[in-house]
Amino acid sequence: MRGHTGLDGIGLIRAHVEPTVGSIVFAGGNATNEFGWDMGGGLIVGGSFGVRGDIRYFKTFQDVEIAGFSLNSSEKLNFGRASVGVFFKF
Repeated sequence: MRGHTGLDGIGLIRAHVEPTVGSIVFAGGNATNEFGWDMGGGLIVGGSFGVRGDIRYFKTFQDVEIAGFSLNSSEKLNFGRASVGVFFKF
C-alpha cells in the first residue's frame, strides 16, 4: 500500500498551555487562543506493516503576545511540525 495525504484548515491555535489536564481540556489558566491556519501533507508506505509520516505548517492571522511581548504583524506566530509513525495492519 502506498498513499499520500494532504490537509489544510482554519481554527484556533493555542499559544500557551499550562501542563495540567484542566488547562488543556477546559482552556483555563493563561491559555491564549488565536485564529490561524495550517497546511501539510504526508506519505504512507507499507502493507501489513508500514511507516507513515507527515509535515505540517501552522500560522496565526493576528499578532500574538507571548510572555508579555507582542509579536508585530510581520512576525506572527508560525511553526512547523513533523511526525513519523509505524503501523501494523491486522
